[in-house]
Amino acid sequence: MTAAREVEEETGWRPRNVKPLVTLQPTVGMADAETLLFVAEGADHVSDPADINEAERVDWVRLDSVQDRIADEEIVGAASQVGLLHVLAYPHRRSSRDRRRQSSKSNRSSRVAASQ
Repeated sequence: MTAAREVEEETGWRPRNVKPLVTLQPTVGMADAETLLFVAEGADHVSDPADINEAERVDWVRLDSVQDRIADEEIVGAASQVGLLHVLAYPHRRSSRDRRRQSSKSNRSSRVAASQ
């Protein structure tokens, strides 16, 4: 997948479980510039970035810090904001595997609490 290959080249991280997130047109009415955003469930560091001029900074951030980082103008890219805010707004759209895993954890916690 091109998106995964680009992430690896530009950041040195190989994303896992890449899937489409959302499509946007950043300048509707002015230009046809469809932008496809993807989300990955984890990543593995495999090398230094192949092109150091592609990404100004690569950093892991906690999702609960995203809104403050946007408000503080630390995250200013429109596509970055759309993707991150989409993930925050629609947490229920995680993969079915993640939902099953979370449900399984909840059930185990309930059983443990009930048996104590």
